[in-house]
Amino acid sequence: MRTPRDIYAEYHIPPWLQLHQLRVAAVGKMVCEGFKDSINGDLVVATCLVHDIGAIVKFDFTFKSHETLQNLCPPEDVPYWVNVQKDMRARYGEKEYPASDAIIGELGLERVKEFFNKMGFAKMQSTLAEDHIEALAAQYADMRVGPYGILPLRERLADILARYSATYVREGRSEESTTYLPTALLIEKRLFERSSLRPENITDASVAPIIEELWEYPVA
Repeated sequence: MRTPRDIYAEYHIPPWLQLHQLRVAAVGKMVCEGFKDSINGDLVVATCLVHDIGAIVKFDFTFKSHETLQNLCPPEDVPYWVNVQKDMRARYGEKEYPASDAIIGELGLERVKEFFNKMGFAKMQSTLAEDHIEALAAQYADMRVGPYGILPLRERLADILARYSATYVREGRSEESTTYLPTALLIEKRLFERSSLRPENITDASVAPIIEELWEYPVA
Protein backbone atom coordinates (compact mmCIF):
# COMPACT_ATOMS: atom_id res chain seq x y z
CA MET A 1 0.00 0.00 0.00
CA ARG A 2 1.46 3.35 -1.07
CA THR A 3 1.19 6.48 1.05
CA PRO A 4 1.17 10.16 0.02
CA ARG A 5 4.86 10.26 0.92
CA ASP A 6 5.53 7.45 -1.59
CA ILE A 7 3.27 8.79 -4.33
CA TYR A 8 4.44 12.40 -4.12
CA ALA A 9 8.06 11.25 -4.34
CA GLU A 10 7.33 8.95 -7.30
CA TYR A 11 5.62 11.72 -9.29
CA HIS A 12 7.98 14.52 -8.18
CA ILE A 13 5.19 16.63 -6.70
CA PRO A 14 6.41 20.12 -5.65
CA PRO A 15 6.38 20.83 -1.89
CA TRP A 16 3.70 23.52 -2.13
CA LEU A 17 1.45 21.16 -4.07
CA GLN A 18 2.05 18.36 -1.58
CA LEU A 19 1.04 20.65 1.27
CA HIS A 20 -2.05 21.88 -0.56
CA GLN A 21 -3.30 18.34 -1.12
CA LEU A 22 -2.55 17.37 2.48
CA ARG A 23 -4.42 20.43 3.77
CA VAL A 24 -7.41 19.66 1.55
CA ALA A 25 -7.41 16.04 2.73
CA ALA A 26 -7.22 17.16 6.36
CA VAL A 27 -10.25 19.42 5.84
CA GLY A 28 -12.07 16.55 4.11
CA LYS A 29 -11.28 14.23 7.02
CA MET A 30 -12.63 16.74 9.52
CA VAL A 31 -15.82 17.20 7.49
CA CYS A 32 -16.38 13.44 7.27
CA GLU A 33 -15.71 12.83 10.96
CA GLY A 34 -18.24 15.50 11.91
CA PHE A 35 -20.90 14.26 9.50
CA LYS A 36 -23.79 12.50 11.27
CA ASP A 37 -25.03 10.55 8.24
CA SER A 38 -23.22 7.74 6.43
CA ILE A 39 -20.23 8.90 4.39
CA ASN A 40 -17.19 7.11 2.96
CA GLY A 41 -14.46 9.10 4.66
CA ASP A 42 -11.64 6.98 3.24
CA LEU A 43 -12.79 7.75 -0.28
CA VAL A 44 -13.01 11.49 0.43
CA VAL A 45 -9.53 11.60 1.99
CA ALA A 46 -7.95 9.56 -0.80
CA THR A 47 -9.57 11.78 -3.44
CA CYS A 48 -8.33 14.94 -1.74
CA LEU A 49 -4.80 13.56 -1.41
CA VAL A 50 -4.42 13.21 -5.20
CA HIS A 51 -6.91 15.71 -6.63
CA ASP A 52 -4.16 18.09 -7.85
CA ILE A 53 -1.46 15.51 -8.50
CA GLY A 54 -0.98 16.61 -12.13
CA ALA A 55 -1.32 20.34 -11.50
CA ILE A 56 2.34 21.17 -12.16
CA VAL A 57 1.61 21.04 -15.89
CA LYS A 58 -0.38 24.31 -15.64
CA PHE A 59 2.12 26.44 -13.71
CA ASP A 60 3.78 29.47 -15.27
CA PHE A 61 7.32 29.53 -13.90
CA THR A 62 7.87 32.98 -15.42
CA PHE A 63 5.34 34.03 -12.74
CA LYS A 64 3.47 36.32 -15.15
CA SER A 65 0.15 34.53 -14.74
CA HIS A 66 0.90 32.69 -11.47
CA GLU A 67 2.19 35.46 -9.21
CA THR A 68 1.35 33.46 -6.08
CA LEU A 69 3.72 30.75 -7.24
CA GLN A 70 6.60 33.20 -6.96
CA ASN A 71 6.07 33.25 -3.18
CA LEU A 72 5.86 29.45 -2.97
CA CYS A 73 8.73 28.39 -5.22
CA PRO A 74 12.25 29.67 -4.32
CA PRO A 75 14.00 31.15 -7.41
CA GLU A 76 16.90 28.71 -7.11
CA ASP A 77 14.46 25.79 -7.41
CA VAL A 78 12.78 27.03 -10.61
CA PRO A 79 15.10 25.26 -13.11
CA TYR A 80 14.50 21.91 -11.41
CA TRP A 81 10.72 22.28 -11.43
CA VAL A 82 10.72 23.50 -15.03
CA ASN A 83 12.42 20.24 -16.01
CA VAL A 84 9.92 18.23 -13.98
CA GLN A 85 7.12 20.11 -15.70
CA LYS A 86 8.56 19.35 -19.16
CA ASP A 87 8.64 15.67 -18.32
CA MET A 88 5.09 15.70 -16.94
CA ARG A 89 3.78 17.57 -19.96
CA ALA A 90 5.46 15.06 -22.27
CA ARG A 91 3.72 12.24 -20.41
CA TYR A 92 0.32 13.77 -19.61
CA GLY A 93 -0.18 16.92 -21.69
CA GLU A 94 -0.55 20.53 -20.60
CA LYS A 95 -4.08 20.43 -19.13
CA GLU A 96 -4.35 20.04 -15.37
CA TYR A 97 -7.48 17.88 -15.09
CA PRO A 98 -6.57 15.31 -17.77
CA ALA A 99 -3.08 15.03 -16.26
CA SER A 100 -4.43 14.39 -12.77
CA ASP A 101 -7.06 12.00 -14.13
CA ALA A 102 -4.38 9.99 -15.96
CA ILE A 103 -2.17 9.70 -12.89
CA ILE A 104 -5.10 8.68 -10.70
CA GLY A 105 -5.79 5.98 -13.28
CA GLU A 106 -2.17 4.82 -13.17
CA LEU A 107 -2.49 4.49 -9.41
CA GLY A 108 -5.46 2.16 -9.89
CA LEU A 109 -7.82 4.39 -7.90
CA GLU A 110 -11.03 3.78 -9.84
CA ARG A 111 -13.44 4.97 -7.11
CA VAL A 112 -11.29 8.03 -6.51
CA LYS A 113 -11.33 8.71 -10.24
CA GLU A 114 -15.12 8.57 -10.24
CA PHE A 115 -15.42 11.23 -7.55
CA PHE A 116 -12.49 13.30 -8.83
CA ASN A 117 -14.42 13.66 -12.09
CA LYS A 118 -17.36 15.14 -10.18
CA MET A 119 -15.15 17.91 -8.75
CA GLY A 120 -14.65 21.37 -10.23
CA PHE A 121 -16.64 24.60 -10.19
CA ALA A 122 -18.43 23.84 -13.45
CA LYS A 123 -19.76 20.57 -11.97
CA MET A 124 -20.86 21.86 -8.57
CA GLN A 125 -24.51 22.40 -9.43
CA SER A 126 -25.01 18.95 -10.93
CA THR A 127 -23.10 17.25 -8.10
CA LEU A 128 -25.23 19.12 -5.55
CA ALA A 129 -28.45 18.24 -7.39
CA GLU A 130 -27.47 14.56 -7.43
CA ASP A 131 -26.40 14.80 -3.77
CA HIS A 132 -23.11 12.95 -4.25
CA ILE A 133 -22.09 13.55 -0.66
CA GLU A 134 -18.50 12.29 -0.93
CA ALA A 135 -17.87 14.40 -4.02
CA LEU A 136 -19.43 17.41 -2.27
CA ALA A 137 -17.17 16.88 0.75
CA ALA A 138 -14.07 16.69 -1.45
CA GLN A 139 -15.13 19.75 -3.43
CA TYR A 140 -15.83 21.72 -0.26
CA ALA A 141 -12.48 20.75 1.26
CA ASP A 142 -10.67 22.04 -1.83
CA MET A 143 -12.64 25.28 -1.71
CA ARG A 144 -11.54 25.97 1.87
CA VAL A 145 -7.80 25.82 1.14
CA GLY A 146 -6.01 28.81 -0.36
CA PRO A 147 -2.38 29.01 -1.47
CA TYR A 148 -1.19 29.75 2.06
CA GLY A 149 -3.70 27.94 4.26
CA ILE A 150 -7.32 27.58 5.34
CA LEU A 151 -9.76 30.36 4.46
CA PRO A 152 -13.46 31.00 5.14
CA LEU A 153 -15.49 29.96 2.13
CA ARG A 154 -16.52 33.49 1.07
CA GLU A 155 -12.94 34.75 1.29
CA ARG A 156 -11.59 31.80 -0.68
CA LEU A 157 -14.18 32.18 -3.45
CA ALA A 158 -13.60 35.93 -3.66
CA ASP A 159 -9.87 35.28 -4.16
CA ILE A 160 -10.51 32.66 -6.86
CA LEU A 161 -13.01 34.82 -8.74
CA ALA A 162 -10.62 37.77 -8.69
CA ARG A 163 -7.54 35.80 -9.76
CA TYR A 164 -9.28 33.94 -12.59
CA SER A 165 -11.68 36.62 -13.83
CA ALA A 166 -9.69 37.12 -17.04
CA THR A 167 -9.62 33.36 -17.63
CA TYR A 168 -13.40 33.13 -17.18
CA VAL A 169 -13.89 35.93 -19.72
CA ARG A 170 -11.52 34.27 -22.19
CA GLU A 171 -13.26 30.90 -21.81
CA GLY A 172 -16.79 32.35 -21.99
CA ARG A 173 -17.52 31.43 -18.36
CA SER A 174 -18.19 34.89 -16.92
CA GLU A 175 -21.92 34.29 -16.45
CA GLU A 176 -21.33 30.77 -15.13
CA SER A 177 -18.80 32.07 -12.61
CA THR A 178 -21.51 34.18 -10.95
CA THR A 179 -23.08 30.92 -9.74
CA TYR A 180 -19.95 29.64 -8.01
CA LEU A 181 -20.30 31.41 -4.66
CA PRO A 182 -24.04 30.78 -4.14
CA THR A 183 -23.57 27.13 -5.12
CA ALA A 184 -20.57 26.77 -2.81
CA LEU A 185 -22.61 28.21 0.06
CA LEU A 186 -25.37 25.68 -0.62
CA ILE A 187 -22.77 22.90 -0.50
CA GLU A 188 -21.52 24.20 2.84
CA LYS A 189 -25.09 24.30 4.17
CA ARG A 190 -25.74 20.73 2.96
CA LEU A 191 -22.60 19.39 4.63
CA PHE A 192 -23.02 21.15 7.97
CA GLU A 193 -26.76 20.89 8.51
CA ARG A 194 -26.15 17.33 9.76
CA SER A 195 -22.77 17.79 11.37
CA SER A 196 -21.30 18.18 14.84
CA LEU A 197 -18.72 20.46 13.22
CA ARG A 198 -19.05 24.11 12.28
CA PRO A 199 -17.21 25.69 9.33
CA GLU A 200 -15.33 28.02 11.67
CA ASN A 201 -13.90 24.97 13.49
CA ILE A 202 -11.78 24.26 10.41
CA THR A 203 -8.57 26.26 10.81
CA ASP A 204 -4.86 25.91 10.14
CA ALA A 205 -4.38 24.97 13.78
CA SER A 206 -7.07 22.28 13.76
CA VAL A 207 -5.81 20.60 10.57
CA ALA A 208 -2.09 20.70 11.50
CA PRO A 209 -2.00 17.41 13.49
CA ILE A 210 -4.17 15.68 10.87
CA ILE A 211 -1.72 16.67 8.12
CA GLU A 212 1.09 14.94 9.98
CA GLU A 213 -0.97 11.72 10.18
CA LEU A 214 -1.90 11.86 6.50
CA TRP A 215 1.69 11.53 5.30
CA GLU A 216 1.34 7.80 6.02
CA TYR A 217 -2.28 7.38 4.93
CA PRO A 218 -2.81 4.23 2.81
CA VAL A 219 -3.90 5.50 -0.61
CA ALA A 220 -3.04 3.00 -3.34
